[in-house]
Amino acid sequence: STSQKKTFTNVCSEIVRQQHEERGFSAEASKVIQSLRSEKTNGQYSAHIDQWIKYAETKDLNPLAPEPYQVTNFLEYYRLRENLSFSSINTARSALSAIISYGDLPIGQHKDVVIYMRALERLYPKTPKYRHIWDPGMVLRYMTRWSPAEKLDLRLLSYKLVMLILLATGQRVQTMEKIEVDKIQFQGGKVTIRIDDKLKTSTPGKPTYLEIREYPANRSLCPMKYLKEYLKRTKHKRSSTRLFVACNKPHKEVSSQTLARWAKTVLKVSGVSNKFGAHSTRAASTSVAFYQGVPLSFIMQCASWKQENTFRKWYKKPVQSENSFQMKVFDTHKQ
Repeated sequence: STSQKKTFTNVCSEIVRQQHEERGFSAEASKVIQSLRSEKTNGQYSAHIDQWIKYAETKDLNPLAPEPYQVTNFLEYYRLRENLSFSSINTARSALSAIISYGDLPIGQHKDVVIYMRALERLYPKTPKYRHIWDPGMVLRYMTRWSPAEKLDLRLLSYKLVMLILLATGQRVQTMEKIEVDKIQFQGGKVTIRIDDKLKTSTPGKPTYLEIREYPANRSLCPMKYLKEYLKRTKHKRSSTRLFVACNKPHKEVSSQTLARWAKTVLKVSGVSNKFGAHSTRAASTSVAFYQGVPLSFIMQCASWKQENTFRKWYKKPVQSENSFQMKVFDTHKQ
């Protein structure tokens, strides 16, 4: 539950604070150091640390001063019991490293733990979640039914706007959560959105900019049109500076989890397989842009990627369309 997660996070922070105090750090310096990790990361770490503390109790271990082999045994026990992926176990290792040191090194950097992790990665290499990606065209075609913008109820308007911005920018759902109304600027046929909050792919102290353009070819899919309508509709309802708010009173700002659920709902009603989550919009939009000839450098700029390999390894996917073969053949009549 949320209350449990907060409790675990507080326990983790207290452990780190005490360790910093023992090493001579002031309370102010400790607070600054701990701010390096995001709230989401602290929440993930705390869940793993809670499992470690319970395990240590059953083995009569000091949870803050274990031997490297004991940590390795826990990680393997934890992996088997919960059927965890390499990525999850790696996060658990990082969590323990945040509160446990062995000599001058975090426990996760001890050679015994490192060897175990290398072997685990070789046995169960991390692979992309999807081998192919859905065709954005099928989602866009379905959403043309939700028009005109002025006649949609707030729920459908919210769902459609989230999906349009995700596809238009190639950004994460987390980015949608951080959009603030006073950072949205309309300029002729485009809108620029400045996001000052730290994002997973952003550089500290450097804002992220999103640019969305008009789509006059089909007004029922124009993200600028739907954004203007959403701002107009929520102007006197919102109790937050965040763009996206709850569909029901008191219309508070919504979390990234809620936005992901909205996006997932759009995918489902559009006929996209249930195996695809909201984050798949990032691969769908960037992949189809790449295959349509958009330069990779521009795709990276839009999606806020720093390395080409990030796109090529994790996001570039064959776009699956039920009629892709037939359509390519039949479309030759247009040439």
